[in-house]
Amino acid sequence: MKTKENNKATTKMQTAKAASSSPVSGAEKSETKTPANLVELTGHLGKDPIVSELDGGRKKAYFTMATNIPYTTAQGAEKEETHWHSLVAWGTLAEQVGQFLRKGDKVNITGRINNRAYTDKSGVKKTFTEIVMSSLQVYPKQQAA
Repeated sequence: MKTKENNKATTKMQTAKAASSSPVSGAEKSETKTPANLVELTGHLGKDPIVSELDGGRKKAYFTMATNIPYTTAQGAEKEETHWHSLVAWGTLAEQVGQFLRKGDKVNITGRINNRAYTDKSGVKKTFTEIVMSSLQVYPKQQAA
């Protein structure tokens, strides 16, 4: 036998299910501004940036950056694992990268992951992952003691 409370609970569950499966309205979408593809890395440049000017005068800067992840082994030894990242900057940011950054500089970057595919000269398909930068923070150089 169904009671009045059971009917209310069932109605609430159906309403919640319908709400969760319904499309999000434009107003609700605009409240969430955090992009799904957001990367923030802090590390050191592996080499001097390479800046080039493309047709039309647009600048592109490319460099690699190492990030270190500390961990402890099963035997208790402290270790670091290094990860290398390819980064690209465009326009004014590319000019700043070329002007201010050098191998070994510590930086914090924000950007997005970009995957590209291409076919090399021998016909083999290759994929490439890079971080397309949107902002940059340069840490002060440490003075030798």
